[in-house]
Amino acid sequence: MSVPKNVLNRLVKLPQELIIIDFIPHVRHDEIVVEIPRPETIPCPYCNSEHCNIKDNGRKRSVRHLAFGSRGTMITFKQRRYICKDCDRSFQEPVYWVMDNIRITGALYLEICRDLQTTASIIDIAKRNAVSESIVRHVLDVTPAYVPPHLPKTLCIDEFSGSAGHWDPEQSRWIVSDYHCNLADGDHGTVYDILPSPNKAYLFEYFYALPPEERARVEFFCCDMRSGFLTFAKTVFPHAKICIDTFHVVKLFSDNVTDLRCSLQRWYRDGGDNDKYQLLRNSARILTTAKSNQPDYWKGDRAIKNQKKLEECLALSDELKESYDMLQEMNAIVRTTSFSSQLALLEDLLSNHRNSPYESVRHCVNTVRHNKGYILNAFRYGKTNAVCEGVNNKIKILKKNGYGAHKFENFRKRILFACGPVKFVRECYTTFAEKLSGKEAK
Repeated sequence: MSVPKNVLNRLVKLPQELIIIDFIPHVRHDEIVVEIPRPETIPCPYCNSEHCNIKDNGRKRSVRHLAFGSRGTMITFKQRRYICKDCDRSFQEPVYWVMDNIRITGALYLEICRDLQTTASIIDIAKRNAVSESIVRHVLDVTPAYVPPHLPKTLCIDEFSGSAGHWDPEQSRWIVSDYHCNLADGDHGTVYDILPSPNKAYLFEYFYALPPEERARVEFFCCDMRSGFLTFAKTVFPHAKICIDTFHVVKLFSDNVTDLRCSLQRWYRDGGDNDKYQLLRNSARILTTAKSNQPDYWKGDRAIKNQKKLEECLALSDELKESYDMLQEMNAIVRTTSFSSQLALLEDLLSNHRNSPYESVRHCVNTVRHNKGYILNAFRYGKTNAVCEGVNNKIKILKKNGYGAHKFENFRKRILFACGPVKFVRECYTTFAEKLSGKEAK
């Protein structure tokens, strides 16, 4: 039984007007021989005249196509040459379904672009599409990274470790930055842009290159408690409301508890008290678990055991106990939904521990007092830096799968492909999809 032409072309994902002549199996790939039907008229690309005749049958070309059944596919066809009667210039027949400067079909190009949106490595993408790594890298090089034309209303910023750089021809060496900067749209949950450095000098240069009306679009600026980001935001976005993510405030108190536990561990280890050393070592998660989460995490005998461990650890040091209580108070503030209650509870926390005899506790209190207005903005407007934190986790996977990144521009493109606002939709041909769009399969 013969297969209808339109069905066969759909199965191999080729344009409907192509005529499939032959299938030739090879050892490592399959070859599909097609014929391009002669068009009725073809305009000259030089003078736009339609008085063109076929000069010769052209040359035989082979391009890579989509992989089927983990086997590569080659499309072979003849590309005719035409000559214009008006300008007497010859040209090749245009083939719209083949990419320029890359010997692959448009369908394969889109498939590689879709794979580049994942966290897979270049090697895995090449194997999946049965092409060489150089083809995947070429697709990454020629595909521009999309950056939205306008700054988002909620701009989130954070740094992440990258160790990628760029070539400086004047110094004849690679300029490598240990940290890069992530700019994200807090309202839509996508990356706005990736910058090579989080330094204030580079940030000022980047944002002052934008027109003032663009910078005025930013209404909320979300960041951590890094002083460089705060100074930069107050200068570049004077009318924006600065919000410090409450995650970083909780992390400040949690890190203080962890540092005290580690110092106590070392003190008991050096003193030879192995029992207390092991008790503190095995209580790392217990000391940082919020009280509201304990009933869900600790159940049955485990709850009794962990509660006993917690009481024994807090009995070892008054400073550790006060730091733990302060952490639990901050967790309760974050979980409170009313802004007035959050304001009152935060004031109580600062007043209760302001005159603490322990320097570590006073340091945490003074840090929160210094940034109190920005922390309250996060409570009042419900703005967080969660987008940047989530993107940073995805960036770590990209780095791990790629065994690092050497060229910053390629690293930036991979991040924008995977976390940016533009998405290549992977939608297969189905009759149901055509019925939804009001079109019947032909």
